[in-house]
Amino acid sequence: MAGRTPPRRTETLTDSPSEVVRVPEGVISGFLLKVIREQIPRTQDELAEDLGIDKSTVQGW
Repeated sequence: MAGRTPPRRTETLTDSPSEVVRVPEGVISGFLLKVIREQIPRTQDELAEDLGIDKSTVQGW
């Protein structure tokens, strides 16, 4: 995609170069989803029902 920043190079404690792993756009961590869900407030069961998905899907996030 045009305009995307390429992964940057970083140095580790041992001074060996390491490439930063980039998370695909639109992906959030399960922890962040939990924080957002608790702020609504919604249980996993309620969120699954609101989204029209099985609760095991929410549990997998």
